[in-house]
Amino acid sequence: MPAALLLQENPPAQVATPEATPVPSPSPAQTPATARPAKKRPRRQKGAKKAANTKKVVRNGSTEEPTVQIVPGMSDAQASEHRQGTAQLLANTDANLKKLDSQQLDSSKLEIVKQIQTYVEQARTAEAAGDLDRAHNLAVKAQLLSDDLVRH
Repeated sequence: MPAALLLQENPPAQVATPEATPVPSPSPAQTPATARPAKKRPRRQKGAKKAANTKKVVRNGSTEEPTVQIVPGMSDAQASEHRQGTAQLLANTDANLKKLDSQQLDSSKLEIVKQIQTYVEQARTAEAAGDLDRAHNLAVKAQLLSDDLVRH
């Protein structure tokens, strides 16, 4: 049948032409093979991103921590007394070590002498850093060990 005859058989109201009713073409996201409901992503709070970037990477197992003085600072007079007491303890320890220089010591006593020297060095370092309590404690340990070695 020719196309003209088909138009005559069908009334004009039923004839659908492409210009009369536009058919929307499916977008690539709406094709049946790929049509999926859109997933909603949870929204981050404004401060969440900043908190995630606060990680601290520690290399080689540790970091140096600042020394914190727990006890409030002492007065100048107390600090001066502490320094004098520490100096006196270190002087006594040095005198004891000089007495031991003239003696022949076995290996166990030599280890104790090395420990005394370590305490003396740490006490001087702590005093230079301003940690007077630690310096005094180390000086006391050094003197106690040196007194014990001189007696025996």
